[in-house]
Amino acid sequence: MTPLALIAFVVFELLIPLLFTAIFITFIWGLFRYYIPGGADEHAREEGKILMVWAVCAFIVLVIIWSIANSIGGLVTGTVQ
Repeated sequence: MTPLALIAFVVFELLIPLLFTAIFITFIWGLFRYYIPGGADEHAREEGKILMVWAVCAFIVLVIIWSIANSIGGLVTGTVQ
C-alpha cells in the first residue's frame, strides 16, 4: 500500500466516520440536556441548545471539509465524481 493510499484510507475510512459519530453523539447529548434535566432548569436548557447548535455547525463544516478532500482525492487519483 502506497503512503498516499494509506493516508486516504485513514482519513476516509477511519477519521471522518469517527468525527461524524462524535458529532452525532454530541448532538444527542445536547438534546438530552435540553429535554431531560433541563425541563425545569432554564440554564440547563440553554446549555443543551448551545451544544446542539455547535454540533450542527461542526456537522456542516465536516461535510464541507469531507467534500473538498473527496474532490482533491478524486483529482489526484483521476476518478472525479
